[in-house]
Parts: sequence; structure tokens; C-alpha cells
Amino acid sequence: MDIFLSVNNRAEIIQLPIVPSEFKIKSPVNNETFTTINQGDIKLFGESGLKAIVIDAFFPSKDYPFARSNQYKGWEYVKIIESWKERKLRVRLVATGTPINMVFAIDDFVFGPQDGSGDIYYSLSLEEFKDIKLQKKAITPESKPTIKKSNLNTGSPVKKKGTKKKAVKKKAVRKKPEKKVK
Repeated sequence: MDIFLSVNNRAEIIQLPIVPSEFKIKSPVNNETFTTINQGDIKLFGESGLKAIVIDAFFPSKDYPFARSNQYKGWEYVKIIESWKERKLRVRLVATGTPINMVFAIDDFVFGPQDGSGDIYYSLSLEEFKDIKLQKKAITPESKPTIKKSNLNTGSPVKKKGTKKKAVKKKAVRKKPEKKVK
């Protein structure tokens, strides 16, 4: 198995020189748990979360017979990945011999020399990148809100559709008959 990282539709490609002994793809689901009065905790199924992968290996500073590629040396790989991160580029990861062919964003890149060999050990954390899909909606004259001009300056409330004014009955006050004074 070989692992390739590329950007901009394969305009820049690197093959990882040392394939990690293992890596796993995290594939979360955004389920939610709610506590109810009568049933206790209940689980509601959510949508799939973003997949993630962490690759831990090293970039050799010299040629090794077990290296998959000698295209670059140690710090050159770091420089390339750092430039991708700074330019905020999507990274396609392809692992040959597997169905893994996904687009990721670089979440974290930790690197440095470790054992005096000059090799650069690294941990590359990638999280799935999905394009945002927005629906376009046209504004039609019927969907525009309208404001009645007569109500703008008077301060009187706008009458809502389907409501009627209630007539308020005034109580008739009976006058007591006047007594005639003789």
C-alpha cells in the first residue's frame, strides 16, 4: 500500500516515503441523547459526522531501502505540507489497494527531529472536508413582505388578517328620576 497526498487536482503530489504501520479512520455519527421524565434517557439518530485520520510516521533525511519514495528529504516534506496548511488548501488522500480516496483539511501538523538520525518524525491530523451546498432561491414579487403606508406614520397597529375588532358595549347608566320640589 502507498499513500499519496495531493492538492489542486493533483497539481502538487507527494507520496509518503514511509507508510505508517497502522492508521484508522474515525467515522463518527452525531447521535443525541435526551433525558425524559417517563422513559429516562433516549437516543435519537443523527447525521454522519466528519471522518478523521491521524498519520504518524517520519520523513527520512537520507535514502533508506524500505522507503517508498525518495522524491524529497526530511524538511522538504515539512515545507510542502506547511505551505498547503498556510494556503488553506484541501488535501486529497489516496491509499492504494484500499477504497480510501477522500478530501481532507489539515487540522494539525506536529513535526520535529527525534533520535539524532536527522529524520523528521511527524503526526498529521486530517479531518474530512465537505463542500457547502446551498440552495438558490429566487425572490418573487409574491414572496416580498409588504408594508401598508397608511400605518407607517400613524402609529396605529397593522390589522392582522382573520381578526375582527370586537365591539365594546358601554353600560347604560340610568339616571335616577329627579324629585319635584314643591
